[in-house]
Amino acid sequence: MKLIINADDFGYSKGVNYGIIEAYKNGLVTSTTIMMNMPYVDHALDLYKENLGLGLGIHFVLTSYLPLTDSPELLGAKGVMDLDFKRIALCSEKAIEAELKAQLDLLIKKGYKITHADSHHHVHRIPKVLKIISKICREYDLAMRTVPEQRDMDEFDNNIKTTEKFEWEFYDKEATFEKFKDIVSQSNISSLEICTHPAFIDLHLKNFSNYVEPRMLELDVLTSQKTKELIAHKNIQMINFGDL
Repeated sequence: MKLIINADDFGYSKGVNYGIIEAYKNGLVTSTTIMMNMPYVDHALDLYKENLGLGLGIHFVLTSYLPLTDSPELLGAKGVMDLDFKRIALCSEKAIEAELKAQLDLLIKKGYKITHADSHHHVHRIPKVLKIISKICREYDLAMRTVPEQRDMDEFDNNIKTTEKFEWEFYDKEATFEKFKDIVSQSNISSLEICTHPAFIDLHLKNFSNYVEPRMLELDVLTSQKTKELIAHKNIQMINFGDL
């Protein structure tokens, strides 16, 4: 089996950035996706320059912080993009596409090779957003994370590169070695992506995220010798989206 372990939220905070790099250098993370509208994106890219073997994708954002475009319809009641799928589903395709392309174009202008795309809070479960991100992935020749229910949507494009299976259950109380072992012990899968969120905890993360302490549990499992030995024992090939 070919396995991609992707660390989401690169750029969210310094603690998140350091945790992702630690999980790459001394653990099993092979890939990360960056949030181009977040305050610590430049810090993340400075770290990335020293770790270019890490696959780099874009973590499209419609549910957190401020947009890069001047579009009031993307903002929630508190004046920021928030986790309201109903609001996002009512936004115009024009506004969504302009924002997502602005995020991607900013990363491209900085000169980085990009392997794939996914979205914060898996917002591309919304058909309209899936349609737009699929269009962008075709235009820029990017692979894409595909969560299970998307494969039954009309907007799903089978021509876009993705893994055969995606797992997002290594999360919160399930961020354990036992859960990780169960996930990688599945049979007859040619390629698998596991979504992860390793981090060191800092004040920005504590003040703005609803998912804090379990990130350290994820980091611990992803860097443990026991987990590395499990991967070696099962003869799993670690790749990133650029290897698909």
